[in-house]
Amino acid sequence: MLEYFHNFFQALAAPLDDPGSRLFHLNMLASLVLVIVFVTLSKKSPVRGGRKRVASLLFRARYWWNRSTRADYQIYVLNSLLKVLLLIPFLDFGYRFSQWTVKGLLAFHGDFLGLSPTFAGLLAMTIFSFVWDDLLRFVHHLAMHKISWLWPYHAVHHSARILTPMTLYRTHPVEAAMATVRNSLSLGVSTGLFLFLFEGRFTLITFLGVNLFGHIFNFLGSNLRHSHIPLSFGIFERIFISPLQHQIHHSREAQDHDQNFGVSLSLWDGVLGTLRLSNSLGARRLSFGLPGPFESRVSRLISAPFINTFSKVSQVSSNCCLWLSRAVAAVTTKVKHGHLNLMQPLAAKKILGAKR
Repeated sequence: MLEYFHNFFQALAAPLDDPGSRLFHLNMLASLVLVIVFVTLSKKSPVRGGRKRVASLLFRARYWWNRSTRADYQIYVLNSLLKVLLLIPFLDFGYRFSQWTVKGLLAFHGDFLGLSPTFAGLLAMTIFSFVWDDLLRFVHHLAMHKISWLWPYHAVHHSARILTPMTLYRTHPVEAAMATVRNSLSLGVSTGLFLFLFEGRFTLITFLGVNLFGHIFNFLGSNLRHSHIPLSFGIFERIFISPLQHQIHHSREAQDHDQNFGVSLSLWDGVLGTLRLSNSLGARRLSFGLPGPFESRVSRLISAPFINTFSKVSQVSSNCCLWLSRAVAAVTTKVKHGHLNLMQPLAAKKILGAKR
């Protein structure tokens, strides 16, 4: 029991000391520096009310403690508990995915390539791992929006009306479980490919133990994606998703929905035609959340998607039962009126058998 408590509090505080987390103290400090530089250099007021408005927004207690953010914190604690009890013990398939990747490549090629891990090779693998992981995140995010029974689970994240870096962790436990499997697939395939190519310990070009390109992404305003600071990347938004582009994705207005699904790279959105550049906003100010009444009760946010799924399953089951009953009734009617003789096939078999 004490071990579970220890693991729980460790999971709760892990993002603050994990270089791969957006909440890592150096990443938070970099975001703060970006905000200061952005506000200082902006010719126009980045938000209504000017630079003083930005300062009061970020350093005001009400921005960090309100109905929306309290739900963020509660869901974060819930997922930290479930992570210790369920997600890590049962859904971390990284090792299995790496083994399956190696076996698949060996079945195709026959033997390890045994390449020498030069700087160019390590750089290529580092880029591949970053792009592969980003593609999986994009596909996962797209599926949460486009598959009707998954959307209610992702809607928990989109229900936030005040965006802070903690909003990243406002995810339904079902989506968090899917993310755990996705991360396992990402790491497992990258590890398996590396072992096949270099036949050695999995190594990438890293900074503080994190993929170099992932770390650069975290440094360049990843925390501002969930914020009210409209930082744009200008012409680079056709390659990288800027904080403002992700804020458009969180917009409450219907005209902004189903756009900018990318996490780090905007290339995937460009291919699917879902890319939206931030300059298309003009002077319009964004409002966040879902249309309709605001729901901040965590019990309701967590239970509603399950109720929706149960309703859909019940409807499908009901339709199947209705179809089956109609089919049985049709067959029964034909048998009753002599239009269908169920004994004919059996009789035919007996006659044929007798002739033999």
